Amino acid sequence: MAATPSECCHDNTPPEEARSRQAECACHELQCCPLLPVARIVHDCPSGDKLLSAAGKGGERLTEGGPHTSQRTSDCCLADDSSRLSAEMAQSATLQSTMLCCLWIRMLAANSYDRQIGEAARVLANGGVVAFPTDTVYGLGADILNPEAIERVFEIKGRPADAPLPVLLSSVEQLAAVVDAPPDAARELAGRFWPGALTLVMRTSLSLPAALLREGRAAVRVPDDPMCRRLIERLGRPITGTSANKTGCPAATTADEVRSQLGDVVDYILDAGCSGGGLSSTVVEVDEAGLRILREGAIPSEDVLAAWSELTTHRGD
Repeated sequence: MAATPSECCHDNTPPEEARSRQAECACHELQCCPLLPVARIVHDCPSGDKLLSAAGKGGERLTEGGPHTSQRTSDCCLADDSSRLSAEMAQSATLQSTMLCCLWIRMLAANSYDRQIGEAARVLANGGVVAFPTDTVYGLGADILNPEAIERVFEIKGRPADAPLPVLLSSVEQLAAVVDAPPDAARELAGRFWPGALTLVMRTSLSLPAALLREGRAAVRVPDDPMCRRLIERLGRPITGTSANKTGCPAATTADEVRSQLGDVVDYILDAGCSGGGLSSTVVEVDEAGLRILREGAIPSEDVLAAWSELTTHRGD
C-alpha cells in the first residue's frame, strides 16, 4: 500500500528508505520534499538529462533479476515483484516524483539566490565589500569606482599595497570600462577562454583607482559563474575579484571558509555552496611585445600558449 504523508514525512525512517517510500506515492511528492536535503537535490538534479540517466540505471537494477525477484534500490522499493510491468510503472513514478520535487526545490533555490544577488548588489552600490562564489574560488568584491571600498578589501585581506587587485567583468563588452584599447589578439584570446579562468593583464589609459593598476596595467577576466556575472550586471559596472581569504592563507571555496578566515568584517557573503574549481585563474600579460605567463592556474599555460600561437599565426603577427 502506498505510504501516506504522515508515514513518509514525520517518522524516523532512514533517509534512503524514506526516499524509496516517497517514490511509491508520486501524488505526495511535495509533502515528502522535506526528507530530501535541499543542497543535495539541487546538486544531484541539475538537469532532466541527468535525472533520466539516473532513472535508466535504476530501472536496470530493478529488472535485472527477472520478474520474480524482489529488490530494493535507492530509487524505489517495489511491494509487488511479480510483474515486470509493475517495475516499469514504479520507475516512471520515481522519475516523475523526483523531477517534480527537484523542480520545486530549484525554484525555491533560484528565488533565494536572486534575493541574495540583489542584496549583494545593494551592498556594493553603497560602498560595502561582498564575498561571492566564482568559477575558481570565492572572491572579495568592491565597486571599482569606489576607492574607499577598494581600500577596505586590502585591509580585510592584509594584502600588500603594491599588489593591485584584479577586476571581474560580466561580459567581454564590459572590457571597455577598464581597458580602452586592448590589442586585437588579446580580444581574440578572451573570446577563446572567456567566460573562464584566464586573467588578462593589459595596458590602459583610463582613469582608474591606483589600487587596480601596476605600471598602467589592469588585470581583468570574465568568470564562468552565472551568479557572479549576474551580480556584476545588477551593480552595472565591474567589481574587484581577489580571492576571499587572508593573504598567504588557502583560498576559500565555501562561504563557511570565508567566515572562518575573515569573520564578520565582510559586509555580505553571497552563499551559493562550493565555488567552481578551487584553483585560481591563470594570469597572462598581453601587449605589443607578445604574451607572457605571469601565474599558472586553472587553465594550463600550454593551452593558452597554443591558442596564442594559433591566433597570431592566423593574423600574421
